[in-house]
Amino acid sequence: LEIRVMPYTHKQLLMVARDVTQMHQLEGARRNFFANVSHELRTPLTVLQGYLEMMDEQPLEGAVREKALHTMREQTQRMEGLVKQLLTLSKIEAAPTHLLNEKVDVPMMLRVVEREAQTLSQKKQTFTFEIDNGLKVSGNEDQLRSAISNLVYNAVNHTPEGTHITVRWQRVPHGAEFSVEDNGPGIAPEHIPRLTERFYRV
Repeated sequence: LEIRVMPYTHKQLLMVARDVTQMHQLEGARRNFFANVSHELRTPLTVLQGYLEMMDEQPLEGAVREKALHTMREQTQRMEGLVKQLLTLSKIEAAPTHLLNEKVDVPMMLRVVEREAQTLSQKKQTFTFEIDNGLKVSGNEDQLRSAISNLVYNAVNHTPEGTHITVRWQRVPHGAEFSVEDNGPGIAPEHIPRLTERFYRV
C-alpha cells in the first residue's frame, strides 16, 4: 500500500492511498524474467568462449573440429532464439491499441507454424493439425502468433521422440478454441494458475 499526504487547504491535508501490489508483482516478475534470460544467454556464451579458447591454443581437426563447429552452431541458434523472444516481447508491449482489433487469419498462421514445427522436430514427432479454415478472429496478430507458436514449439521441445502432437483450431459455442495435445510430462499443478501472468516462467 502506497500512502501520500499533501496539502489540501490552509488547515487540511489530503491523504491518498493506492494499492500497488500488482505493480510490485509485475516488476518482480519482470526482474525474474530478465534474470532468467541473462542466465540462458550466459550458458551458450560460456560454451562458445570455451571452444574459441581451445581453437586459440591449438588447431582443431577431424571429428573434434566437426563437434566443436556443430556445438557452436547450436549455441548460436539458441542465443538467436532468445533474442527473438525479447524482440517479440518488446514489439507486443509497444503495439498500438487499435491493432488489438485487427482481423487475424489464424488458419494461415497455423499453416506457417505447422511448417516451422515440422522443421524444428526433424521428424522426431508426428503431427495432426485440425484447422477450421473459415475461422478468423479479431485481435493482435503478433500476440496471437507468439502465444500459438510458443505452445506448439513447447510441445516439440518437451516431448520424447515418437510423440504424436495434435493441434486444433475449432469453433465452439462460446467462440473459438485453440489447443495443443501431446503425451509429454505436462505442467505441474502449482504452476497452472500463474501461466497467464506476464513474464512468468515455469
